[in-house]
Amino acid sequence: MQSSLKNKHSISHAQDCSIPTHISRLLAASASERTLNILNLIPQLLCIKTKSQHYFCNTALNQYLGKNLNHSARQHIGYFIHPEDRENLTALWDEASILNQDFQKECRIKNLQQRYQWFRINVQFKPHPDLDWIATLDCIHNYVVERKLYKQQQINQKKFLDSSADCIKVFSPDGRITYINQFGRNVLLEPEQKLNNLFWLNLLDKTVQPQGVTALTKAQKGHQARFSSMTQRRDEPIYHWDNLLTPLLDEKGQVKHILCISRDTSQQILAEKRLEHAYTFDDLTQLYNRRAFHQLLEQSIVQAQADAISVGLVMLDLDCFKNLNDTLGHMAGDHLLKVFAYRLKKAFPEPMVVARFGSDEFAIIIPDLKSKQELIDYAQRAAEQLDTPIYYESQYINGGISIGCASYPENASSAAHLVRCADTALNDLKKTGGGGVLPFNHDMLQALERTAQKLNLARKILLHDSVVPYYQPKVNLKTGKIVGFEALLRWYDQGGGVQSPVDIEPAFEDFALATRMSEVMQRKVFSDIRYCLEHNIRLHPVAINAAPVEFLRDNYAESLLAHLDEYNIAPQFIEIEITEQSLEARGASYVLRALKKLKHAGIRIALDDFGTGHSSLTRLKDYPIDILKIDRSFIEKMHTDPSILAIVTAIGQLGPSMQIEILAEGIETAEHVASLEQRQCVTGQGFYFHKPMPIDEVVTLINSL
Repeated sequence: MQSSLKNKHSISHAQDCSIPTHISRLLAASASERTLNILNLIPQLLCIKTKSQHYFCNTALNQYLGKNLNHSARQHIGYFIHPEDRENLTALWDEASILNQDFQKECRIKNLQQRYQWFRINVQFKPHPDLDWIATLDCIHNYVVERKLYKQQQINQKKFLDSSADCIKVFSPDGRITYINQFGRNVLLEPEQKLNNLFWLNLLDKTVQPQGVTALTKAQKGHQARFSSMTQRRDEPIYHWDNLLTPLLDEKGQVKHILCISRDTSQQILAEKRLEHAYTFDDLTQLYNRRAFHQLLEQSIVQAQADAISVGLVMLDLDCFKNLNDTLGHMAGDHLLKVFAYRLKKAFPEPMVVARFGSDEFAIIIPDLKSKQELIDYAQRAAEQLDTPIYYESQYINGGISIGCASYPENASSAAHLVRCADTALNDLKKTGGGGVLPFNHDMLQALERTAQKLNLARKILLHDSVVPYYQPKVNLKTGKIVGFEALLRWYDQGGGVQSPVDIEPAFEDFALATRMSEVMQRKVFSDIRYCLEHNIRLHPVAINAAPVEFLRDNYAESLLAHLDEYNIAPQFIEIEITEQSLEARGASYVLRALKKLKHAGIRIALDDFGTGHSSLTRLKDYPIDILKIDRSFIEKMHTDPSILAIVTAIGQLGPSMQIEILAEGIETAEHVASLEQRQCVTGQGFYFHKPMPIDEVVTLINSL
């Protein structure tokens, strides 16, 4: 290196790597001192070795190095070259010298401030017979720094693109790929596959290549394009992509490249499919849910209209399902639902549709129904799915099933109407005890419409505050004296006439309406009682009727006692009348708890319509009953039907033995009174004594006694 680089010194920033022409001509003349002095005037850094083994470094080089190498025997330019570059330069110089080949090399050279700068060393061997070699040094420091910065930027850009979770591609306007990031290579290319003449469209699934062609054509015209696609390599999962093509324009506004960013939407699509499944199918049974059922039924009706065919609908309800949940737990109920759903789906394959309509309700759509008998046969097939035992923890849990069915267009004019018809048949069946199959008929719908009209009437009565209590006196059959009153609900019609509750009976089976009616009735009765107490009118206990549904929230007693406190009325002024139905209906345990609480507070309890139920005698001992009211239907017939008279006699005998007061209602004749007295009936009420009357007439009646 010392022999080779002893006087290799020349630096300048130039694009041409060869020895400048004016220097070559100058050197060609001679190597005289005059010539060397001239070379010292040249700003370019250079170093010369003559045939006579003399070395010369011009002033520009010496000034850069901060050392006059022409007068130093111990130092040469090699000492100023960066150690990392020196060995390579030495090897290259030696090889070129032997081969007599000119060369150039980039390396770092230390300057006067002990800082390295990049130079391109250009060496020319034997440029003149008197010269061994000549070296010029061109400063390329800024160029190298910018080049390295650009290269680093490219590296960083590549790392950035490779770290992207998007598939990034650049291709020519004709679709030939020129770049693809690492993620794209991993999912789109085979291992070690090259980009040579690889066309982007060939990476797309054949089913979406037409969309790809359309997008590429749009990008070629300078417009952005977007479309969805999919790809799959070998046995790997399918990738779904959202592709955005952006044209990259040159300075003339022409499309030079096309950038394609493809975002993997596979997880999004999977999530959408899961959401769609959840939106469409019941999670427990994997049957269609209620929402999907309505959509499918609408579609079936539309198709039936187009093809002039019929559609059948079967609605199923599991009997005693709540009881199963209450006794064995919801796990048992879920097991029953899943097994039954599986059997239904197997028994009614596509194109029939099986759906879970509600908690324990199912629905089956029968397209292209042939006849009413076929609909009944399908309903029977559905019922048979519970014939095979279903076990849960070694217990048989099948239960019964009630089925209502209807068809379009025979019974209904639309999908909603068809559901209403089948549901009406199902509800009618359950009202009569449930179990079996009941096809829809129009009488059912008419009855349903009448019920709806009565419910609407009840709402109007409440809205207009038309409720008014009437009071029917209760009398002692022996003395004829008034011993109490029963508050009866009446209401004013638009003409001011007083109407009985017979026109709004369904309202007392609806919890919301029944409780609102009860609230209004109680407040008006308590207001009347408060009036009598404040005006020293001698008052007897007033009986208030309670519908069975009023107990379903298990707060009846608390609510009633709170109202008594509000009106400052002592409990002994109130009796509560319940029907035998309350003891048998759902929520009977709530009824018992409420009656015990009211009894403890000092309120007497009467059992109305006694004798019309099937289990009253067995339950009397379990309920805190003070009064038994013999139903008017027995009183009307006891003189014409010996068996009825025997029943009245038996009821009368219960009073003394059970310490319960017996009261007969519907007394209309003296003969009724005489017969009841003989049968130990103490009190009674009816038109024979007094008709129901408003509070002002009650006050007048009491004051007249």
